[in-house]
Amino acid sequence: MEIASKSYLSIYGICATTIMKNTLDHLQIANGYYIPDRFKDGYGLSLKIVEQVKEKGYDLIITVDNGIKAYDALEHAKDLGIEVIVTDHHIYDQPIDNIVVHPDLMDEGFKGLCGAGVALQLARKLIGENDVNDVLAMVATIGDIMELFNENRTIVRKGLQKVNSCLGIKALLPAKGTINAQDIAFNVVPKLNSIARLDDESNANVLVKYLLCQDIVTVNNVAKQIEAINNKRKNISQKMANDAMSKVNGDPFIVVEDDDFSEGIVGLVAGKIAKEYNKPCLVLTAVDDLYKGSGRSIKGFDMHAFFKDFELASFGGHAQAVGLAVKKAEFPAFKAKIQAKMANVKISDTLEEVINLNSEQITLDNLMAFDKLEPFGQGFKKPLFYIDDHKITRVDLLKDKYLKFNFQQGYEAICFNSRYKTIKKPNYLVGNLEINEFRSQKNCCLQIVDME
Repeated sequence: MEIASKSYLSIYGICATTIMKNTLDHLQIANGYYIPDRFKDGYGLSLKIVEQVKEKGYDLIITVDNGIKAYDALEHAKDLGIEVIVTDHHIYDQPIDNIVVHPDLMDEGFKGLCGAGVALQLARKLIGENDVNDVLAMVATIGDIMELFNENRTIVRKGLQKVNSCLGIKALLPAKGTINAQDIAFNVVPKLNSIARLDDESNANVLVKYLLCQDIVTVNNVAKQIEAINNKRKNISQKMANDAMSKVNGDPFIVVEDDDFSEGIVGLVAGKIAKEYNKPCLVLTAVDDLYKGSGRSIKGFDMHAFFKDFELASFGGHAQAVGLAVKKAEFPAFKAKIQAKMANVKISDTLEEVINLNSEQITLDNLMAFDKLEPFGQGFKKPLFYIDDHKITRVDLLKDKYLKFNFQQGYEAICFNSRYKTIKKPNYLVGNLEINEFRSQKNCCLQIVDME
């Protein structure tokens, strides 16, 4: 493939952008990049961005993690004489007259790639193996909650092995020996995402330089700034979640709107509420003449299919998460339609299998052997263990809502769901087992998901 002398990247995914930027730099091709501001630009390639590309003199656009449905923008680029290579993984319903790199056009083993996974395949064809690219694709695959089979499983395994190659990712991780997929999901992904969620605090484009930086002093300084922004995001998110939960009623589909909510955080709040109440949830905020928001679903309910016949100002997503906008004047009717339609929906109960376990089997040696099955994640989840022979020696309530138990058998357990906080003497525990490491000390810990 011949690449134009000056290329431009229109991007949605942070890691996918960085992979392509890194690849073009290795090829010594002059390039620029731009991650659209979700608040000002919306998502993906737009007419406005195409115009800006033309003004800056670029003759090639490479989209990553977007572009497959940007029909008007793609046509406008053609009219302006700009070539476009579309690399994307989102669902598309009509062919486009461009070079397309998409999992649906790849061999079976590559189905289900995220946007960065697609960018990685192109990068490998252009420059071969690259450690930083592998790490970034791993982070995105975990962050996008892709099923960990076939190529996705290979990407995550390889990226975890090379995680120290990307100083920016390493700086966001806890200081511990072995890094697993859960460490990435809980320590790296939220911090990177927080940069794009607070519209008045930061610009996601700065993360590209950060992730490619090889100066440890600079990396550590920026990592501290990212930590601070993420902490602010967590505080705002918690306050919004509390406010939103105060508005929850008995409706089978939870809909909460508030003019003062932050647009970048409504999805996080919807996820918390859906998990807390085990109901699909939509959280929205006012933006001009619209209510814009995000929805999060629960097992057994396809939220994308549910909203497909609604007339909306904008809509997109998948079975477990959607983003949408509705005109304020139509909002009361919109809410009424949701509840009317939900009244006829039966969500199938999905019972998860559990493994009976004796407390004496919970040892560091057994958990280290168990960890050889890593990486765990979507489609290849950590098994749930059922334990009923525990002997409690101590109970603490952390932050007045999270129960923590210590057991005579030498392990501990913690529950991050506040609805269980009154259960001080559970008859049984169900959860995931993991090794906690603090100040070089390791211990076995059960992350409780259910107890009675």
